[in-house]
Amino acid sequence: MKQPEGFKDGSGRVCKLKRSLYGLKQTTRCWNKCFAQFLTDLGFKASEADPCLYIRERKGRKLLIVLYIDDGLITATNQQDSEMFIKELKTKFKISVGKVSCFLRLEIEHHKDNSITINQKRICQKILKCFGFEECKPVATPMLKDCRLQKSETKNSDVPYR
Repeated sequence: MKQPEGFKDGSGRVCKLKRSLYGLKQTTRCWNKCFAQFLTDLGFKASEADPCLYIRERKGRKLLIVLYIDDGLITATNQQDSEMFIKELKTKFKISVGKVSCFLRLEIEHHKDNSITINQKRICQKILKCFGFEECKPVATPMLKDCRLQKSETKNSDVPYR
C-alpha cells in the first residue's frame, strides 16, 4: 500500500481509513451495503431474481426500487407512496429527483396517457457505426410495435433462469 496522490509529508506512512474513499474499487460495495441496509430498515426486500431490485408491499400497494451503483429508479402503484419514500430518502442521502429520460442506456419516453416507451436507439446506432453497418437496410424488430404487455395467465415455471 502507498500514500494517495497529493499526500506530501515525505514520511511514506499510510493511514487506516475509517470509511470508504471515493474512487476505490470497494467504494461501490460499501455504498451498496449502506443503501441496502437503509432499504431493509424501511421494509424493502431484495428480489431473488435480481439483487438490484428492491420491493416493498404494504396494504396491497407496491413500491419498487432498482439500483445501479448510485443511480436508481423508483416506481409505485401509488404516487403518495413514492413521494413519502423520496422524503425518507432525502433525510439520509443527497439525491436529485425528476422524470427519467435515460437509464443504463435505455431511452425512456413518458406519454400523456401514463404509458412509457423504452428503446435503445442511440446505443444501437453506436454499435452499428462501430462495426460499419450504419448504412445497412433495417429489418423489423423482433417484437411487435406498440405491443402492450399483459400479466401472464400461466403458472410460473420452476426452471431457474435469469
